[in-house]
Amino acid sequence: MATITKEFTVKNIKGWHARPCALIARTISQYPGISVTFYCPARNASASGTSLFEMMVLAVNCGDRVTATLTGNDTKKMDELLFVLEKIMERQFFDGDF
Repeated sequence: MATITKEFTVKNIKGWHARPCALIARTISQYPGISVTFYCPARNASASGTSLFEMMVLAVNCGDRVTATLTGNDTKKMDELLFVLEKIMERQFFDGDF
């Protein structure tokens, strides 16, 4: 079992609300066998990447740092997912996703 950890700065001007959390959870669900946990030091709390509710409860704001920890057996897929998550974290707007 491999573990990869990466820290991101959330750039969405509204922070983590329902749309970005749903996009994150939906993206992670496309990678079976990989577990993702987010930790927000500003709140001293963590959340499962597949739980929309847990991620929203973190109340992540624009500019907050979030650490993603990925665990799984396929490091190539883990790197791929990490790349996609990085692109999501860099987005400033989520108004047209649904």
